[in-house]
Amino acid sequence: MSVNLLGTPGPAYVQPDLHLALAFESMTETDNQPEIVAVRYAALVSAALLIGGGLLRVVGAGIVGSLVLLAGLALAALTCVLYVVFKFLAVPSANTLLRFLGAQSGSSTPPIKGYSVIEALVAQGRYQDAAVAYRREIAADPSDIEARSRLAQLLIDRLEDFTAAARYLKEAREVATNDRQKMGYSLRLVDLYRSRLDDRGKAMVELRRFIDTFPDSPHIAGVRRELSELLVEMKAEPEAD
Repeated sequence: MSVNLLGTPGPAYVQPDLHLALAFESMTETDNQPEIVAVRYAALVSAALLIGGGLLRVVGAGIVGSLVLLAGLALAALTCVLYVVFKFLAVPSANTLLRFLGAQSGSSTPPIKGYSVIEALVAQGRYQDAAVAYRREIAADPSDIEARSRLAQLLIDRLEDFTAAARYLKEAREVATNDRQKMGYSLRLVDLYRSRLDDRGKAMVELRRFIDTFPDSPHIAGVRRELSELLVEMKAEPEAD
């Protein structure tokens, strides 16, 4: 029985699900957009109004409490509508429109993030076109971590260009601004070197780098075990004549 990078029993070479791998990184930009943040605050205010109205009714201020409750209900309903509009309608539609206008006019105006158009290309099997589109996103915004991460996964899963994928994962790690993201990219690199490139030497380099850079990581025990297993495997190999 082997131990995977998380320190749990299981094969060390299993390609992780994309969503599990991305759990080491920060939340996606879409959920942190100003519009979505405003919706969250509106939800908090509506909850406060509903609680306050209920308390007022309990203490005997029935009319005032009812008015406050109605205001809370109205704001809650409005919050639901705004969430649907911002999350599923406004941003994807604006993204598509801006990309279409940019293609027609040759404008270099950066599109709204969301990558819905690129994901549509992937769904259509147009993997090379999607890769080109992700590279354009990176060229337009060199600090774009998400585009690099998505491009790397596309190169791994669909185009099998593992060397390029490793390069983009390293770039994403360099651009990343928090340790959670950096750890995630490091672990994805280790898996890429082991399961796809069969380069245990580079996998060991990444594991040692992880240990030196994140000695207090909750995953440090699993990473140390993974490094120990690699050392055992390499020592057990017969020497070339």
